[in-house]
Amino acid sequence: AKHGDCIASAAGGTWDAVTTVPSSRPRQGDHPLVTAIRRVSWLGDQYHDVLTLGSETVSHNRASDLGFEVSADVYGTSYLLIDDTFTTGATAQSAASALSLAGAEVKAIVTIGRVINPKFNETVAEYWDRQHNPEIQFSFERCCLDPTP
Repeated sequence: AKHGDCIASAAGGTWDAVTTVPSSRPRQGDHPLVTAIRRVSWLGDQYHDVLTLGSETVSHNRASDLGFEVSADVYGTSYLLIDDTFTTGATAQSAASALSLAGAEVKAIVTIGRVINPKFNETVAEYWDRQHNPEIQFSFERCCLDPTP
């Protein structure tokens, strides 16, 4: 609720609905992220369960237009897409592609957690070091889009 306006500003506008990137493996019951979203009254009211696993497997380094399928009419609807973990972006990109191909607009993708390997390259190592600055205190009040430490 505190960061919706900031996300909308960065995305160039608000969204009509919220959906999630499905788990890349079949699971029984709701994904824990969906359960959490449904428990937040203002967010749960916007939630649409519109994506399912598609005919092609999405790998960590390879997105696919066929990785997810749209299970409802999304034409003309704008979405905030929420993913639980960002590693390479392949699943989020595949989910966004499925929505776009079905006529929806993805306003923004918000990821709850991110996997960072500081040994991947120098740029990632610098990012890792910058984020582990002991002078930076974590706070839910600080927007993740704020570039200042």
